[in-house]
Amino acid sequence: MWQAGLTFLACWLALAWPWLSGRVTIPYDAKAQFLPQVQFLAHSMWQNESPFWTPFVFSGHPQIADPQSLIFSPFLLLALLDPTPGIWAADLTTFLTIAAGGLGLLIWTRDQGWHAGAGLLTALTFAFGAAMSWRVQHIGQVVSLSLLAITLMLLSRALSRGSWRYGLSAGLAAAFMVLQRDQVALLGVYLLSGLVIWRRYFSEYFPIPVIRWALLLHSLAGIGLMLLILGHIYLAIWVRGSIKGMVNGYVSRGWARQHHDRWHEELEAKGEFERDPRGKRQ
Repeated sequence: MWQAGLTFLACWLALAWPWLSGRVTIPYDAKAQFLPQVQFLAHSMWQNESPFWTPFVFSGHPQIADPQSLIFSPFLLLALLDPTPGIWAADLTTFLTIAAGGLGLLIWTRDQGWHAGAGLLTALTFAFGAAMSWRVQHIGQVVSLSLLAITLMLLSRALSRGSWRYGLSAGLAAAFMVLQRDQVALLGVYLLSGLVIWRRYFSEYFPIPVIRWALLLHSLAGIGLMLLILGHIYLAIWVRGSIKGMVNGYVSRGWARQHHDRWHEELEAKGEFERDPRGKRQ
């Protein structure tokens, strides 16, 4: 097992090296939305102030209620270690979180009796492909996905070995996943609760009251998922100009001015507004 783990870490280091070396950085929301949250968290901790409230948003904002606050994530450790976390430190913490999730999934494949090569490929695909690579700029979702993999590994060991320690660890990992409060965490709740009520394979491990609670959580997660989809449809259809922007990559000046006024001012100051083929200002 340790050979597969070392191989995974070597591959992880090679694939993540452009970011770990500082040559490139995770762009967009990772820096515009999440890095300021991490910096505020670190500033509050080092100033012996509460990170649960910020005076810098509106007239004050309950930071603990913000799903992007990262208070209940590995970035809390970064905030405790570094009073002024920067771009590289945030990227390093993100990729370490991904590595932890990949190792958790690698251990799970070993427990299931998979070939070492298949397990290694699965872990690397999880860490650098599919959903992880697409959502890597949304740090909270990276944390949720990694915690989901770790939870599955711990839960599997708790059931197969009858271990309350692994069960407790799985519960803690799942709890921190839920505390991320994002789409991936919602889908994680849907998956984990579904495993409990999957009578053919897993229900024999759980008493009836636990299965009933899992059914309730599963149903609530389903309702939340439907509301999430409806919310995205609403934002796409009722916010005029959004679909056009998603299709061709451009929005009108009026749309930019109404929804992102600071961005509009920056573009206007730089003279970056271009004309479309019909000669109208974009």
